[in-house]
Amino acid sequence: MGRRPRPGTGENKTDTGAEGRSGQTHRWLVPASLLGGWSGNDAWQESSRAGKRRKKTEKALQALPIGIKRGKQKLQYVWDGTIIKAVHPDKDGHNNTPGGLLGRSLGGLRDRLWSGFFPSRKSVTPDYWDFVRWRCTHRFFGSLVRLFGTQSLLVAVGVGGRDALTASAAINWMLKDGLGRVARMTVATRYGDVFDSNLKRMRFSTAILFSACMLCEVLTPFLRRHFLLLASIANVGKAVSLTTHVSTSPALASSLCLESNLADITAKTQAQHMVVDTLALAVAASMIHLSRNSISVTKFLPLAVYPVGTAVDLYATYRELKAVELRSLNCERVQMIADHWVRTGGLRSPKEISRLESLLGEPNIGGGFLPLSIGPADKLAASPHELQALMNHHRHDRYMLGYQRQQRVGFRRMGESIAVSLSEEATSRDIVTAILQATHLRALLRARNPMSASAPNAEVEALEISSMLEESRRRARRGAGSFMKRLCAAGWTCHPFLLSATEKQTYTLL
Repeated sequence: MGRRPRPGTGENKTDTGAEGRSGQTHRWLVPASLLGGWSGNDAWQESSRAGKRRKKTEKALQALPIGIKRGKQKLQYVWDGTIIKAVHPDKDGHNNTPGGLLGRSLGGLRDRLWSGFFPSRKSVTPDYWDFVRWRCTHRFFGSLVRLFGTQSLLVAVGVGGRDALTASAAINWMLKDGLGRVARMTVATRYGDVFDSNLKRMRFSTAILFSACMLCEVLTPFLRRHFLLLASIANVGKAVSLTTHVSTSPALASSLCLESNLADITAKTQAQHMVVDTLALAVAASMIHLSRNSISVTKFLPLAVYPVGTAVDLYATYRELKAVELRSLNCERVQMIADHWVRTGGLRSPKEISRLESLLGEPNIGGGFLPLSIGPADKLAASPHELQALMNHHRHDRYMLGYQRQQRVGFRRMGESIAVSLSEEATSRDIVTAILQATHLRALLRARNPMSASAPNAEVEALEISSMLEESRRRARRGAGSFMKRLCAAGWTCHPFLLSATEKQTYTLL
């Protein structure tokens, strides 16, 4: 827990604190010149007085001049005396009739369904919608014909009887496949944005999931009483992995194109897969044929092949993804490039970043010192006073950056971090400028106290941090132009900047 500011010292000019829900304690720092005559001690006392005045009944909401855009709706930030949160503009009572509440609920559901199944209208060409309409029609009738064709084959070999055992097996099989389809739909609708911004990490994570779920299938001969459970788990895992594979393959293939030959590369990839699959089928059939005279060998053969096959499969997947040099920019890659730029003045190439970027777990930028996150504006401040100070400080920017000294969530204590929120008008250059400021801030803190990189919870004078925030902003604005030019010249695709769903929660001034 950070020290409480002492009245009469320099600390109370910049350090403010407020307690959020679930026992969270945030301590943010903003430039002292923006506090408008309030000292940190005054702000803390005002926050304490406001907390005492809060009623246990319904709280009055204080509207703030900033909001967040979610789907087609613009929500307004309000202060309820405890936290900053986003609410519908009509939640203050202007339209709290049953009809108004129902309309808002249905509108929110409609927006969630639309964003889950369709991309943003701004991100596709007008002919996309005719393409989708006819593709869905084709898919429905094609699936209908295939299902009846499969039924005819099963009837032909005697699996279409009316006895209870056959009917139970058919229902179980359909339940297993149905769970897989639900899993595919869930992944496709909820994580589509993540596929673009974290392409390799999602692909490798689901490859591990696929290998783990395949073990469930291998174990079914030994645990026949739990066949449905094991087969369903395996089918869900395979469905998630397949969805990720299908969703990420075009993006990976497009990064390999030097001409407009994506369809040709995709066709050649399918041909390669057919050859390799046929070879694997031949090897598997030969091994089964050689063990045909021993029931126990046939039963244990998949279990023996699984460890070796899985290890080689995951290693090959890892090397496959490392071989692809993605040139699109996301938060992790720009942080790695900016960190090297600030320290050495050099620029990392796509090949270097491909070798260095992580495929599993959270990005480790700068040894984990001062991690950066991009998200909604309510994560930047613990009170309207702090939020207004940040808005004033960044009134000429299209982003806001906050420095968090420490955070306690329940019994966990987390170290220092940097949070950024983007304006709805932010361009790629604005996002890069924000990341550059965060990188300069890390460098300034390291230069002040070299031990802080290994001890992120070390005490830092609030006034110095305030001046570092302003200095890092000045350096970022001054160097953003040349940095962007060097990025484009080095072969990076500077537009558009890839953001996840959380990073796309931009703020709007009301």
